[in-house]
Amino acid sequence: MRRVPTLILLIGLALLAAPILAGGTECQKQATAAAHSGKACEMGAEECAKWMAEAKTRPWLGVELDVDEATGALTVVRVVPRSPAERAGFREGDLLVAMNGVAYGEANHDKLAAIKKSIRPGDTVTYSVNRNGAEQQLAATLAKMPDEVYVAMVEEHEKEHSEIAAR
Repeated sequence: MRRVPTLILLIGLALLAAPILAGGTECQKQATAAAHSGKACEMGAEECAKWMAEAKTRPWLGVELDVDEATGALTVVRVVPRSPAERAGFREGDLLVAMNGVAYGEANHDKLAAIKKSIRPGDTVTYSVNRNGAEQQLAATLAKMPDEVYVAMVEEHEKEHSEIAAR
């Protein structure tokens, strides 16, 4: 497994908790894949700017994830202090198994996308996690991404685009 950079973490959190953007299923798949792979953003500038603007109002959980490239497993490596995740009881090492009873994985992509599309800040989402071999249910009331987290995400993402353009 490898550590996901902070920007990708924040985008990943938004992806886990909310719809990507109105760009459709293919766009959502690309953004999800980029967020979970640690790869650079592959969206065009206009599409990326729209996604970033919408990220401010999407539901936020507040975890940093590691992604196992072979299996796609999502492991919590950091819980943001004072976040919905901390209040719900998430811990480092938790393996995300399901959201509202739907298992994470490509086979459930459409079901998860429908759940993500329906939730808003203030909604409670139940996550199934595997902690030390035992499955637990954690109910998190999602929040709006804090301004300081949003600003840091945008700055990091703009830096990433500048570095790509300079190549």
